[in-house]
Amino acid sequence: MKKRANPNEVERFFPSYEEGLSFDQVKTRNNQGLNNKIKDDTKKQYIEIIIKNVLTFYNILLFGIGVFLLIAQEWTNCFFMVVVLANTLIGLIQDLRAKYKRDKLSLFDYKKVDVIRYKETNSIKTDEIVLDDILRLKAGDQIPCDSVVLSGSARVDESILTGESLPVSVIAGSKLLSGSYVLSGSLFVKVMSVGVDNYANKIQSQTKDYKTPKSSMYLQLNKLFKIISSIVIFLGLLTAASKGITNDAFKDFEEFNKNIAPIAGALISMIPSGMYLLISTTLTVGVINLSNKKVLVQDMYSIETLARCDVLCLDKTGTITDGNMSVYEVNVLDTSPFNEDKFNAVISSYLDATNDDNFTAKALANHFGKKEIFNKVKALQFNTYNKYSSATLEEIGTITIGAYGFVPLKEDARFKYLINDYSKKGYRVLVVAHSKKSIEGEKSPANMTPIAIILIQDHIRTNAKEIIGWFNDRNVNIKIISGDNALTVEEVAHAVGVKNADKYISLEGLSDDEVKKAALEYNVFGRVTPEQKKIIIDALKEAKHTVGMFGDGVNDLLAIKASNVSITVGSANRAAKDISNIILYNNDFGTLPDVIAQGRRVINNLQRTCSLFLIKTLFAILINVFFLITTVTIHISYPFEPSNFYGWDVICIGVAAFLLALEKNNEEIVKGSFLKNIFKSASINGTLMALAVMLLVLHGKFNNYDLRDTVTIAVYFMSIASFVSLFGVSFPFDKYRVGVFIFSLIATAIMFVLTYITPWNILKINTHMSWSRLWIVTSIMIGLMIILCLVFYLFVPWVIKKIEKRKE
Repeated sequence: MKKRANPNEVERFFPSYEEGLSFDQVKTRNNQGLNNKIKDDTKKQYIEIIIKNVLTFYNILLFGIGVFLLIAQEWTNCFFMVVVLANTLIGLIQDLRAKYKRDKLSLFDYKKVDVIRYKETNSIKTDEIVLDDILRLKAGDQIPCDSVVLSGSARVDESILTGESLPVSVIAGSKLLSGSYVLSGSLFVKVMSVGVDNYANKIQSQTKDYKTPKSSMYLQLNKLFKIISSIVIFLGLLTAASKGITNDAFKDFEEFNKNIAPIAGALISMIPSGMYLLISTTLTVGVINLSNKKVLVQDMYSIETLARCDVLCLDKTGTITDGNMSVYEVNVLDTSPFNEDKFNAVISSYLDATNDDNFTAKALANHFGKKEIFNKVKALQFNTYNKYSSATLEEIGTITIGAYGFVPLKEDARFKYLINDYSKKGYRVLVVAHSKKSIEGEKSPANMTPIAIILIQDHIRTNAKEIIGWFNDRNVNIKIISGDNALTVEEVAHAVGVKNADKYISLEGLSDDEVKKAALEYNVFGRVTPEQKKIIIDALKEAKHTVGMFGDGVNDLLAIKASNVSITVGSANRAAKDISNIILYNNDFGTLPDVIAQGRRVINNLQRTCSLFLIKTLFAILINVFFLITTVTIHISYPFEPSNFYGWDVICIGVAAFLLALEKNNEEIVKGSFLKNIFKSASINGTLMALAVMLLVLHGKFNNYDLRDTVTIAVYFMSIASFVSLFGVSFPFDKYRVGVFIFSLIATAIMFVLTYITPWNILKINTHMSWSRLWIVTSIMIGLMIILCLVFYLFVPWVIKKIEKRKE
């Protein structure tokens, strides 16, 4: 791409809208780089996704251990690499899938536009537009560049930029912002800015360094892994050093190979790789379930953040309302010469005669119908100069509908007061006037009689009130922040049941400090700028709220970027979709409760089941420290291999935890730190199991047990004792949990049977050991652990409660 010239320093062209730019002028602009092209980072984004998922410290550490095991030909001890590969692939596929779907949703942003060049009209791609080009825009076109109107008139929807729901009328000399839509009429415009200089792109550029906010669970798991990894590396180096000192483990390659399995086993046992796979898999299942409901989750962990949200900020237009208008109320005055039925017939005939196609006309047609009951004599369509439309009908006279102050009415103080009263309530007020005279020229008759007032409002989505009620019932505070008139926003907020909707505020002209203060005091905000939306989000976050932002336009980008979790719709601006965590591509706000329900199911289940993995991690760390001491004191080195843990690790932890994590769960989100909650459950069991194995090793040492017999007893103990932990996680039982528990028992038993009847010895134990010694020692260990568990879980809490009562 050519180096871009400064648009303020180049010679400007002033073509007429009939001729447009010449061939040479277009060539000059392209040579200057002053076209509408924006750098495409799609390929870079795909590469970043691959690097992010593959080259993690977690993967490098575990694959490094795996390489050593493969060199030593310890094939059966490499099962953990399957877990690592699966975890990596799940994250990679999910991120690539989300990126692909998002790109697919954005294709509609690249439409062609009519340009006047060399005295001809041509259709070109929007990125081929150059500075000073002449464009011809018509109804339905999206304005591709900041422009100035040279000729024509139109109604323009700027809600995607400003949040203002009412269309804006534009004529020659009016400025247009990129991203807006032409609703009706046609225009010849001159391009005043291209590419990065466009208003929409300037707003978007403020999000270019945007990184998805990490969920609480993600941050805590990342912190946990860094701590565990540091311990693993430290203990691994000490273990290697101790073996080198005591066993001459590194004097030659043969000795090195012999000692790799125990060292690798020590390291792998401490890493909860299965937990990361469980979390990835469970979140992915949630993402797939939501995908079936037309919800695209771009970051798996975002469903956890949304589930924890206590404040949800909504833009009014496109979320609570669907962008259309509807008739709220019709007040037929006593000055009307028509009864209600005839009035409805007259308005239906008027709409057929004028045949307007704007939002207001559509709202009226939906209410009154559009049918020629009284024949048309003459009609005037709505235009930006008169701000009304008019029709003369046979037997009726002239009917004019438009804004007060523009319809030529008789002076009437009472009617003026009525209009002002309605306007203060935030409605868009239409005046219906009647005269027996006919239209003359391009004007309605003078001194018309007002016969009705029609109140127009944004069309509220049919399920909006139900959805807002759902959030209210779950203590999620809803805040409506809109660029629209504050009264209009209040009316919509009140209609859908937003709490304290009657207490609203316009942010027009307020300082940043005043906006921050208002953010905590109000739930309804009008006349909010994009920058003020961000200030509101930041203020709420500073007050320790978890904030979700639902928006769909350029005016929402800064707030989306600032929020803890962001939601948009499939029809949203491309930039909003690029940086939002969750996209409702069915454009249905009502899908949000399903997203939150999935999040709560996932988080509640994971907080319960992840403790199973940390029990083993804590156990492994304590055991490794113990064997470091015994290596240099009583010459007992770490004896376990990864296969020794399969009965515990694969079945009772891996499979059982996975099944329990998929269980239906409609409970309220568990409060508090994810990490503290799972450590609280894991610490006692992990410590007790480690102490039991330490005592077993010492008992075996001083009673001359073969080390392989000690390992065999430990394998039986760990496999059976793990069900004590599984029992605690599954309690209270229901049919599903009973099924998981029984299945785990049977699967573990099958693994032991296969160990004895197949030549592979899956668990790497002594299959010829004395059964009497095995069961006596194992039973004593299990009994001791159960007694200690009862002491810690029942007796100790009972003692603490008694002490607290005495203090009171």
